[in-house]
Amino acid sequence: MHVRAQRCFPEPRTHIRIDVNSKESEMGDEALSPAEVISQLTARYNAGDLAGAMSYISEDAVNHGPPPTANLIEWRARWDAARAVLPDLQANVQLVITQDDLVCRLIRITGTSAAPESAGKPVDVLGMDIIRVRDGLVVEHWALADTAAMTAQLQGEPPQ
Repeated sequence: MHVRAQRCFPEPRTHIRIDVNSKESEMGDEALSPAEVISQLTARYNAGDLAGAMSYISEDAVNHGPPPTANLIEWRARWDAARAVLPDLQANVQLVITQDDLVCRLIRITGTSAAPESAGKPVDVLGMDIIRVRDGLVVEHWALADTAAMTAQLQGEPPQ
């Protein structure tokens, strides 16, 4: 039986940001909101500035996976491994929802494989994550990605 991976979300026409907090931030004018922290982190990551992106992550931040990481060193190793396979990886934010110290995102992940068995094949999948930000730093992260679609694309099926 052959299963074809399909994208289950239509491609959005605009980026949407929703803040479910009704009151203004209590962090002051100089501090970035959690959504702004994640926006800065993502911009640096997409530009290939992994060290700059890491500056927004706490030393003891926990990534619940996949794969799980327990500290900044493991987090950087995870990012380096992802960039080794998809050196032009981009996390294109499609939707942001915030509540207090949490930022939830729908992300379109794109890139071109550099792995020997799938070199040159494009990847275009959706992912979602929830990120907890405290004092301007990421302290906790949960993520899901359409790994079935990514696997199918790396095996030669075009993005849907």
